[in-house]
Amino acid sequence: MKLAWEPMALSTEEIKEMLERAQNLLPAEDYRKMKALVDTLAYLTDLVADKETTIRHLRQLLPTASSEKTKGVLAGIGMEGEVTAEPPLPGGGVEEAEAKISQRSGHGRNGAEAFTGAGAGPGATCDAAAWRSLPGVWTGQGV
Repeated sequence: MKLAWEPMALSTEEIKEMLERAQNLLPAEDYRKMKALVDTLAYLTDLVADKETTIRHLRQLLPTASSEKTKGVLAGIGMEGEVTAEPPLPGGGVEEAEAKISQRSGHGRNGAEAFTGAGAGPGATCDAAAWRSLPGVWTGQGV
């Protein structure tokens, strides 16, 4: 897999010499920013080399993108004050939703009345003595 950038090993002396040459070519503000970038990279490199540095610490140092709030986005397009705390329910209001919930049985897709053929036949209750007499049944303690 080819990297998106090519790593390059530069000594601190080489970097300082490049910055000195750039100082004569760049406007003062650009040079200040370039020096800050180089200093930041050197600092982060030292932190990564330190075995005590955690990923959490590095993340706290680096700026993260802040997410936009819905209120700010809607204000930007002229829809201030149109945000509601709860979205409307599909197919009706709260009363209809509560009525549908109360009509549900509590047994998955089908209600208990859908299972009419499951009577109490043989094996419906457990007889421990009969269970232990079956071949291959473990008869350890507690059974």
